[in-house]
Amino acid sequence: MTLASPEIVLLLRALANVIEKGDSQLVSRLTEELSKPLKSSNKNSEQDVSFDHDSLLETVMSELVSFDSREKGVAYLKDARLTKRQLIAIGKKNKIYIAKSDTIAVLEDKIVEALLGSKLSSKAVRGK
Repeated sequence: MTLASPEIVLLLRALANVIEKGDSQLVSRLTEELSKPLKSSNKNSEQDVSFDHDSLLETVMSELVSFDSREKGVAYLKDARLTKRQLIAIGKKNKIYIAKSDTIAVLEDKIVEALLGSKLSSKAVRGK
């Protein structure tokens, strides 16, 4: 048997107090509030979301570097359908200059050029 956390104990005590008072309007309002879907304002949820977001961006970057042409890289980013915010995050991680006026297509091109273009140019110069 596990022990209840202090937050749950406080919640249950508050519920018991409301029920003991017998105020049907208060009970109804409380029931409505508790029936609403929870917002993800909890710190752990935010951390989980940001972790998933970061791992998604890392996956996209590692996949992008594996392509052997700029065209394939651009096609991959378009298929990934990343938001502008996600593309900006990738740009910031890779120290790519981003202007506020950059569109999604421009951001995709800049990212492909920075992550993939330099590698391909280097291979071309070395003759590989």
